[in-house]
Amino acid sequence: MESSTHAVPLNIEKRQNNNKNNNDICKKSNLDKGDGTQNRDGYCVETVIGEVPNVDNMISTLIIEPEDGTTIPANKKFRVDTISENLITGAFTDPIREYYVKPQELNNGKIVGHSHITIQKLDNDKRNVPNPEYFAFFKGLDEPAKNGVLGVNVDEGLPAGNYRICTIVSSFSHQPVIMPVAQRGTCDDCIRIKVRD
Repeated sequence: MESSTHAVPLNIEKRQNNNKNNNDICKKSNLDKGDGTQNRDGYCVETVIGEVPNVDNMISTLIIEPEDGTTIPANKKFRVDTISENLITGAFTDPIREYYVKPQELNNGKIVGHSHITIQKLDNDKRNVPNPEYFAFFKGLDEPAKNGVLGVNVDEGLPAGNYRICTIVSSFSHQPVIMPVAQRGTCDDCIRIKVRD
C-alpha cells in the first residue's frame, strides 16, 4: 500500500533552518573544503544542489543483463546491460579535478549525467554487508546510451562466488542524482548472481 507523501515521521530531527546561509556549513566545518579532487579523508562541498526534475522525469533503472539469480561460469567474459528512464547519458566532468563541483542540471526537464556498474563479492553469511571500499569490478558508463541501453563487458569475468551487481546513477559532476520527492522508487538497480567453476 502506498503511503501519503504528506506523512510526517514521528521522530523527525529538527535542525536550524536558514536557507540563506546553508553554504555556511563549510565555514563552520572542521573538514577541508572540497577542491574538485576525490579526498578519501572526507571534505566539505559548497556546491548547491542545482536543478531538480519534476516527478514525471524521475530516474528509474533496470539491469537487464544478466538476469537476477543467474549462474555464470567463473573467469569467463560476460556483459552487464542497463536501461535508465529520464537520464540524458554520456555527460560527465573530469573526475580527477571536477568532482562534485557543479550543480545538477536538466535538459528538457531530464537530468544530464551518466551511470556506473559496480560488482561486489558477497559473503556466505547473508547478514554480512559488503564493504563499499572493496569491489570486484567497477566501470563508469560514460558513453551515450545506444537504443536506450548502457552496458559494459566484464572481460576477465569473475572468480567463483556470489556477487551483487549494482548501478550508480550520477549527475554529470558525479554526485548522486537528486529527485523532487522522498517517497518514490529508487533510481538504481541491483541484482545478485552466482559464479561457479
